Amino acid sequence: MRSVQDVSRTPITVNATAADTELSQTPILSSGLQVVECPCCYRSMPVAQNWKTLGSMPHAAQHVQVLHKKEVDEYSHPTVLSWCAVRTYGITACPLCSIEGPQDAPDLVDHVLHHTYDFALLSLPGNQSATEDQNMPMGTYNFTKGQDGSDKLMEWFQKSSSSVEDDVAKKLHLSTQHTPEDSLSADPFNTEETDDFNRDDYIKQAPVHESFRRHVQNRSSSSLSECTDNGEDLTDRLLRELVESPFDRKEFFPNGCIDRIITPETVAATLNAQADQRRLAELVDFASQESKTIFAILLCCDLNIEEIHQALRHFKSIRIDDSKLPVIGNDTKLFFFTERTYQKPWTRLRVRHFCSNQWKFLAPIFQNGQRELSLHSDQVLPFLAVNQRGNPGMFGEVYQVTIHPGHIKRAINSTVAVKKLHRSYSEDEATQDILKAAWEKEVDAHKQISQFNSPNIIRFMTAFTRGHERFFMFEWADGGNLRDFWTKYTSVLTESLVRDVILQFHGLADALDKMHSMNYRHGDMKPENILRVNTIGQKGSSYLDVGTLKICDMGLSKKHTMATRLRDVATTTMFTSWRYEPPESKEENAIWPRRYDIWSIGCIILEFIVWLVNGPSGLDKFNKEIVNEFGAESHYFERENRSGVASYKVHGAVIATMETLSRHPECEDGATALGDLLKVVRTRLLVVALKSGKFGKETPFPESAGGQVQTRADAVAFKTALEHIIRKGKERPTYWIRAKHASYLQFQKENPDYDQLAEDIRRGQAFEAGLARRREGKELFFFYGTLMDPDIVQEVLGLPERPVLKPALLRNRGHMRMWGPYPAFLADQEPRVDVKGMACEIEGTERKDRLATYEGDKYNETKCFVNLVTEGGETDLIVARVMASEYDIIIIGSGPAGLSAAASIVRQDHTTLLFDSGKYRNAKTNHMHTVPSWDDRGPAEFRAASPRDLERYGTVTVEHIEVERIKQNQNGIFEATAAGKTWTGKKVILATGVEDVFPNIPSYTDCWVSGIFHCPYCHGWEERGNPSAGMLAEGDTGNVVVALHFARQALRLAKQVTLYTNGNEQLTKQLADALTEAPAPMTIDSKIKKLVKGPERSQIELHFHDNTSKTEAFLAHKPKTKLRGSLAERLGLELTPPGIIKVNPPFHQTSLKGVFAAGDFSSPMQTITAAFHSGTCTGGGAPLQIQAETLKQKAIF
Repeated sequence: MRSVQDVSRTPITVNATAADTELSQTPILSSGLQVVECPCCYRSMPVAQNWKTLGSMPHAAQHVQVLHKKEVDEYSHPTVLSWCAVRTYGITACPLCSIEGPQDAPDLVDHVLHHTYDFALLSLPGNQSATEDQNMPMGTYNFTKGQDGSDKLMEWFQKSSSSVEDDVAKKLHLSTQHTPEDSLSADPFNTEETDDFNRDDYIKQAPVHESFRRHVQNRSSSSLSECTDNGEDLTDRLLRELVESPFDRKEFFPNGCIDRIITPETVAATLNAQADQRRLAELVDFASQESKTIFAILLCCDLNIEEIHQALRHFKSIRIDDSKLPVIGNDTKLFFFTERTYQKPWTRLRVRHFCSNQWKFLAPIFQNGQRELSLHSDQVLPFLAVNQRGNPGMFGEVYQVTIHPGHIKRAINSTVAVKKLHRSYSEDEATQDILKAAWEKEVDAHKQISQFNSPNIIRFMTAFTRGHERFFMFEWADGGNLRDFWTKYTSVLTESLVRDVILQFHGLADALDKMHSMNYRHGDMKPENILRVNTIGQKGSSYLDVGTLKICDMGLSKKHTMATRLRDVATTTMFTSWRYEPPESKEENAIWPRRYDIWSIGCIILEFIVWLVNGPSGLDKFNKEIVNEFGAESHYFERENRSGVASYKVHGAVIATMETLSRHPECEDGATALGDLLKVVRTRLLVVALKSGKFGKETPFPESAGGQVQTRADAVAFKTALEHIIRKGKERPTYWIRAKHASYLQFQKENPDYDQLAEDIRRGQAFEAGLARRREGKELFFFYGTLMDPDIVQEVLGLPERPVLKPALLRNRGHMRMWGPYPAFLADQEPRVDVKGMACEIEGTERKDRLATYEGDKYNETKCFVNLVTEGGETDLIVARVMASEYDIIIIGSGPAGLSAAASIVRQDHTTLLFDSGKYRNAKTNHMHTVPSWDDRGPAEFRAASPRDLERYGTVTVEHIEVERIKQNQNGIFEATAAGKTWTGKKVILATGVEDVFPNIPSYTDCWVSGIFHCPYCHGWEERGNPSAGMLAEGDTGNVVVALHFARQALRLAKQVTLYTNGNEQLTKQLADALTEAPAPMTIDSKIKKLVKGPERSQIELHFHDNTSKTEAFLAHKPKTKLRGSLAERLGLELTPPGIIKVNPPFHQTSLKGVFAAGDFSSPMQTITAAFHSGTCTGGGAPLQIQAETLKQKAIF
């Protein structure tokens, strides 16, 4: 039984023992760790004995609560648990002799325990000399060597805890009348009592065996006598902060914990025990300011207080502080040696402890854009979680790691990708040279390419070495790679999916254009090297998210330092994935051009189209068809002989697949987005002939005008072709996908006939125009992506039993309300005839018009007319059209304000119509800032992602059209008209924004955004540090107060600012007077003749009427603005004196009830975050007003 004293409460008596303990779960312990010991049980067991009690602190807490609940009340739990932790020993050398070994090795610990045994026997009275034993184990210390041995033993004894002495006396049953000093001269053996004594058994059975393990590194009670309030000394507090990095199984102290623990107060409390008060203050200042880390290391080096004093005084005297860490190589002489020997208090063992412990405190800190870090081989990488991604490649392996928050700076996400290159070995010089060259090339490539700031290139963060190891750090792509995407998901053709795919390929084309313009080519484009970053908010939703596609693995990027055609040295890129190589890769001593990448991306796009149309199985079938004459996997091209001359052509299987795809209704050339994309692949990407015609002639495709042989496009032409597709999609919504307007269903037919399907769609469109035709065959097809419930199909067709239907290609099928296994029709009027929860209105005999309604569904906004046509005994069922319907709320404008309003409205389940005109004030901007979680990402990407977030609610309809007119009818309903069609809604939110009115300065428009910045918060930080910037004092900035306001912000980003008044002499004089009164590094200049975009980044050239010019890093200017469009005027809304819409807080309702305004339209604070705020306000106000009016109650505003 042991009495445990709680420092803040009365003593508690414990009588349970470890032998009584039985918990349900045996702890699983890491190799080499100890169990946590229970102070109540007064016993600790090594791991090897599989003690079922305390494997971790949670086990300790459970143990105390279950086994000792009668003895330890809940208030004492923290105190008892604070005694439980057992630290690892850290023994690397024997404290009493020179024997060394691996840290905490069992043999080394047992060796030290032999010393314990010898010491214990010396404490026993006897008459036989220990020196008579000539077979002592190696390393056993001979205690009869004289005063030198006595001094060593006493030094060890003084540094041991007093509890060790108690254990030796009590647990070995030693005579308490003998002191350690007496034992040195006593006869240690009594032969009569020890004839049958077994030395090894005694050591293993002795409780001091474990006691020594616990205390071998403890300092004396005087070493750190000052404790914290909960009984911990400073070293204990430090050790509790240790974190293990699973990357290399080493421990480290997180950044920041030293500052939190090592303070002037804790240092003073620790050093005060044996301090010279005259020196204490300056020593405390030294240890708690310049040398916090050194002081923390000293606490872990087995030094007592006086020795810590000595070490600190020595370090201070030779001006050694934390900046001198780490101590490596010859630095040890400066730190620890005098001219001939160790500086007190250092010994060889203590120096080893210092040098090994320092690495725990020196884990690196990572940040974006930092210079390459060169780490020591012993430095610990501060990673908290590590998962290897995929199989190791030729050059290295990639890990998903989570960095400790204390070791992250400057916008690095905690989860990143770390690529570790394979270590080079000196015995293989060729491999060593290759890996070294790959490292240097990849570092240089990443640094250069990261300057493009392309959203479609994986973001490079930093590179670092650790000893011989080499690492890169990138953003983590949480969506895997493109190959993973094709394998994991089954394609369902929707408008949003096709549009997103083409937008992402446009981003990849832009990224390649940037690389190629800087004379880089990738050299290894393949699906595995295109990563996916999931769209925020879409992970886990039913929406098929393409995400953001990003090019990775720049290790093979080759920089062309001169025009490729002028080079005469063969390309040396190695280890590429040969499947996607272009024909020129097979030419001996070929000079590979940047169009090498264009062929590869053409292969990838073709595979994506195959996946979109035919799914994963179709893609797998296509890849298996691309084989050579021996049936082995082949390139996308094949070799041919023409008149005895070897040349290359596109592989026959590839040509056949493209021909088949071109007959698919969704791949019709000129009529659909996929059709035009396929044409780009056929005629501009998968083209053998280069500009020089060096690699053979290719049989022209039928699309080649006049039979002229096409040459492979460069990145600029590739990007331009995609921009043409995107532009057509904005102008013609039906262009993205026909299935949106004419989804089809193959009924009782296994293999679709693409020609027949295309004819079905064309005939259906003709019917919709009033040209009804009789359909052939038994296939059924439905317009507007709508598939009826089988019960309704049975009723309408008069079938004897429910039909088995295959699902159509439906847009947003996963988000539609379901009735039975298929989507049902919705309507906004009461049902007239009940048919199993549906209603059908029947008129006529030969032609029956039926209105299908899902009864009881609150989403009843869509009207669908079902036409049943009977001719010649055959019946066709066609959903003819969808009527325009009334919405709860109409939002006009799809910028940040409109999207924010919609994001609020959907949470209250109101039907919403969102108009997107495709006109945006920030259309020319490549990056957004001041938006949390979206910093430095593009507004176009944001506008594409936000509607996808709304799709899962199923209550938002997006119309890509500009509203021309709006009015409120006599019933109070608002009518919005565009392109001859009218939509109605109960409430309206205007978020169309404003337009900038540019000054009459030649070429101002050309420099807008690229060199003229309207907001120093949105633009300019990337140009900081330049010698000079300009500020145009005209328009909204054309007065003294605002001009200086803008100039001060620009001055934060440049060393000098010039204010250009553009000929306004009065303003020039006012600014001169203001600068005379309050001087600043600002000057004033006058009339501008024209502006010209500078040669670098955002530089802008200002040309004056006196034929002089000046180049500025950028020009800050906020022009005047005006309301976009005439909708506010048509509604008769009241404006403020500055010309924006007057709104009433808090919900931003205008002067006309039911009309709300958000964004730049209604606020002088024309920023994205302000638009978010106002959009949220209107998104709350409009639904609240509808809800009150529906129940005929009074609204809160």
